[in-house]
Amino acid sequence: MPLQEASGLDPKALLEELHVLEGDRTHRGYAALLALARRLPLLWPLYPLLLLLVPFGAGERLYRFLAKRRPRARASRGGDHP
Repeated sequence: MPLQEASGLDPKALLEELHVLEGDRTHRGYAALLALARRLPLLWPLYPLLLLLVPFGAGERLYRFLAKRRPRARASRGGDHP
């Protein structure tokens, strides 16, 4: 199921931060990044490093800092492409 169609998720929040659906759980922000790193073999080497940033919210603060500065795609309507 596409993430946009998952019930209970705010469409605006989907544009603001990374979301990962894992079973009946939804991971957002830095937790979503950790979930991806835990599940994707290519990211396994980064997982221990990412865990080191969890204490005191350092990972979440870094995620927010980078998320505010990342390029964003514009939403298109009806299949229009920019």
